[in-house]
Amino acid sequence: TSVLRDSLGGNCKTIMIATINPEASHTEESLSTCKFAQRVSLIKNKALLNEETDPSIIIRKLKDELLNLREEIAFLKGEAGEGDALLPTELEELKEQCRQYCYNTDPYSTLNIGPMT
Repeated sequence: TSVLRDSLGGNCKTIMIATINPEASHTEESLSTCKFAQRVSLIKNKALLNEETDPSIIIRKLKDELLNLREEIAFLKGEAGEGDALLPTELEELKEQCRQYCYNTDPYSTLNIGPMT
């Protein structure tokens, strides 16, 4: 059982086949095997797929996101030729929100900067 310890938990799916001997001389060993198999059947794992991501794809996505954020900041600053210019305090608040968004490790985080007009 100590050999199987790492295989009976964590991020994996495990199948166990317990074999027993019907002879009377092996009753205790067979009973022990059945008890062990019963305990193993109570283990519940939630296996997840381990995905490898190509670093170049991540870099491309981050560069695209950075470009979009820079364009959005330029728009909000009024440099895109549309909208009203932001007040210095509004600009600082927007920059801080962008910094927090960029350093947030939550993959589902969003950047909410208010309505776009």
